[in-house]
Amino acid sequence: MNPKEIDTKSIKTNSGQGFEWLTTQQAADYLCTRPKTLEYWRHTGLSPKFAKLGRQVRYRRDWLDDWLEARAATSTAEVKRRDLL
Repeated sequence: MNPKEIDTKSIKTNSGQGFEWLTTQQAADYLCTRPKTLEYWRHTGLSPKFAKLGRQVRYRRDWLDDWLEARAATSTAEVKRRDLL
C-alpha cells in the first residue's frame, strides 16, 4: 500500500524527537481514506493511536505506519481469523 503524497510543508514537527503530527485530513490522505472514516474508527476504537488537545485531534506519522504494519496480512483468511480473536 502506497500512502498518498501529503503537503509536508504544513506539518508541525517536534524538533527534539522529529515527530510529524498530522491533522485528521492529513492522516486520512496518508491512509487513502476519508476523514469521516477516521472519526468513525476513533469512535469505535478501531483507529490508529491519536492525541487529542481540546477539540483538536493529531496523529503521528509513525503511529499510522505502526497501525498499518499491525494490519498486514498475506491472505484474506488471515484477516478473518484475526478479526475473530
